[in-house]
Amino acid sequence: MAQERKKLQEMNSKRNGRICIVGGGLVGVELAAELCENYPNVPSVRLMTKGSILSPLPSNAQEYASHWLSSRGISVEQEASMQDIETATSECDIVYRCVGVRPCVEFLPPSALGPRGEVNVNGALKVKCQNGELFGNGRVFALGDCVSVEEIPPFTKDTYPAEVMAGIVIQNLASHRQLSVLDLTMPRCT
Repeated sequence: MAQERKKLQEMNSKRNGRICIVGGGLVGVELAAELCENYPNVPSVRLMTKGSILSPLPSNAQEYASHWLSSRGISVEQEASMQDIETATSECDIVYRCVGVRPCVEFLPPSALGPRGEVNVNGALKVKCQNGELFGNGRVFALGDCVSVEEIPPFTKDTYPAEVMAGIVIQNLASHRQLSVLDLTMPRCT
């Protein structure tokens, strides 16, 4: 981490270097914003994504983020092909890959997974199979961006919901009672 910071500081002070960020989700967009704020003299920062940036968010949020980044000198390249991305990354000094990762769910039965590979859980964050039965007799929990909670609409994949979920699991384990996501106040993104 210290080496990375030193490299960025050097690029900033010498006003040279090319940075490429692959991935237009929350992490990629936030990293691009942080780079332009903290290292404003790096001449070339590219944000490339195969789709649109911030795709789970409303279009006005996507447009705002794209305009904000572009107005600060970041090249936002949406709908980029794999060839474009490979070419760009080979020409850059630093490449940050901010693309989704697949959750490790091999130990779960296919019936506990949703259509996109997300882990089905009930409001108490216990892994639930499609037939409604709890996996592992209700002793297996899942949380974070790999889950689909039946009682709430899809949420953005950031740390706040994961922290709330961790609290729910901890309380369930500590108290041996079933606390639900709905028992806590969890803000909705609109």
